[in-house]
Amino acid sequence: MISLVLAAVVGAEPVAPATTTVHVESPVELGFFQLRDETTEVQDEALLDLVITHRQGKPMCVAPCTVDVPRDAKYFFAGRDIPMSKPFTLGDRAEVNVRVKPADLTWRAVSRASGVGALLLVGIGSLGVIDGIITERPAPLAIGATGAVLGVALGVLAVYAWWVLGVTRVEID
Repeated sequence: MISLVLAAVVGAEPVAPATTTVHVESPVELGFFQLRDETTEVQDEALLDLVITHRQGKPMCVAPCTVDVPRDAKYFFAGRDIPMSKPFTLGDRAEVNVRVKPADLTWRAVSRASGVGALLLVGIGSLGVIDGIITERPAPLAIGATGAVLGVALGVLAVYAWWVLGVTRVEID
């Protein structure tokens, strides 16, 4: 019995890795990459930690394109002046359509500026609130509270611009 199984294994043809045909739709030219390596670096700064992700990839094609790729790998999109997408897999289907909605780096700049403005408004507004409480004058208290509330609203805009508008999205059908 063992010899029959061994004969079947020895005489078997090598199995080609499963591939998926990917049709990539994008309004701009983007690189479609197979993820080879991803490292995360944390830089300890004075008030916050910066997390930097480095990705290395094997170029598959320049979108929009159609290409056959290995099914079991991870992929990502990247382009000039466009934030990288998060890594993704294609699943077990033989053919998929991938739509890429690239983000604009402008939203990242808006987010940074809004974040700085938010910190300034909250800081200055808090000083106004403290001054109004200490001196028992309503004007600095009202102005400070308004500044602090506007700062928080600007901070919400900063987060929205970074995490919603500043992210390259990938939809797989």
